[in-house]
Amino acid sequence: MNAYWTWVRIPPPPPHGGLAQLARAPALHAGGHRFDSDILHKKINIMKKDYEFVIKVIRNKENKLIHYPAIKNLIDIWKNKWIGSKEYSKNIYDVYLHSLKLNLKRSFR
Repeated sequence: MNAYWTWVRIPPPPPHGGLAQLARAPALHAGGHRFDSDILHKKINIMKKDYEFVIKVIRNKENKLIHYPAIKNLIDIWKNKWIGSKEYSKNIYDVYLHSLKLNLKRSFR
């Protein structure tokens, strides 16, 4: 099988984007293989699962005002876990963090 290389123009990443890929890819790359790194996908999926857990805690109908400090602390733990990671997507992190804060406000009106 003969393979050859083509050059792919990649636009500049957003200011706080995810993972950049090499600018050169085999021409047969169109065979359905993902272009993004598996590491980035795995980290984002773990971040999503952590986010969904915190959302579930925030939206628990049994929550009382006394639980507010503990839930706020849980959000801080989530934030500190993901802010230091180098492989996470900053844009997704920002959306999740905004959603957590918004849900916390709505749950404790």
